[in-house]
Amino acid sequence: MTALFFATFHMIPFDDTVISTFSAIHISSPDLSKAFWTQIQQDHSSPSSDLLFAVRSRFPLSFLPLLTLVSSSLHDSTRETVFNYLHSLPTYTQILQRGFTGYDIIEEERDNTLITLKNDLRVFSEREDGEGGVIVQTGTVGRLLSRGESVPTVMWEWPFNGWALLGRVLETILQNGVTNVISSDETYVPVIVHIFRLLSGVMCGADPAFVETVLTATSEEMAQEWDVISVTYEIVAQAMESLDFGAQSHAKLEQLLTIAETGMNVLTGAVTGREASIWSLIVKGGSKWWGRISRIGISAEVSIARS
Repeated sequence: MTALFFATFHMIPFDDTVISTFSAIHISSPDLSKAFWTQIQQDHSSPSSDLLFAVRSRFPLSFLPLLTLVSSSLHDSTRETVFNYLHSLPTYTQILQRGFTGYDIIEEERDNTLITLKNDLRVFSEREDGEGGVIVQTGTVGRLLSRGESVPTVMWEWPFNGWALLGRVLETILQNGVTNVISSDETYVPVIVHIFRLLSGVMCGADPAFVETVLTATSEEMAQEWDVISVTYEIVAQAMESLDFGAQSHAKLEQLLTIAETGMNVLTGAVTGREASIWSLIVKGGSKWWGRISRIGISAEVSIARS
């Protein structure tokens, strides 16, 4: 199956219907999800392994399918398995700039060319402080999944902490301003929401030590003054502020409400592991938060009534 996937990668449009169907079935089926992950661990050539391989082989170039798959199969019985899987993802897939030549060819075939990096390659930009960049090191082996006239797509055989990447995505969105980001590109709304849902799902009902492990893993590459709790709090605060000022449309209202709601669920889940951090943020928000929540509720009711 692996060889077939590589040989046909550039010809097969990835159909999210498969993942949507998987999600609809697994989200309310803990036993089925347990069987799914058990089969993956026991048989690497199983249909379950093939499906996971297909979505993981496109991550993070294709961001949402993997998050949808792991979120929908996340239950008490699969919590640790899902966390451990994302904590050490074996590959990182990206599009190379056209004309990029910073690699040597190890083995060349028509649809499966192996390359190795000649120099370090930045795949996630640094913050303004010069830290937080994600670098694939010199000598890393990759597979060119598309060449020729198309923009080259490469899957680097480079293990990385997927939780930390999710944290950096949230941090970057916060730095650029939530409303600015979703106004310029609405596809970031499901990205934020899926990350929040995954975080709240993996922490909800877990013991304090496990919650702390999740928070630490997700905050690993953030700036020293931030962690996933404070970043989530600020994203929710920005969404609520925008709602308080009045969303420009019903669609924008729904987007901001969803971001605020799913972000609050993350903070709720994090209480078990870092109660002191959560309460300090609540105190920081003070009456401003509760006043905004009240006004937003009234505004939402009016907007819905008008529509």
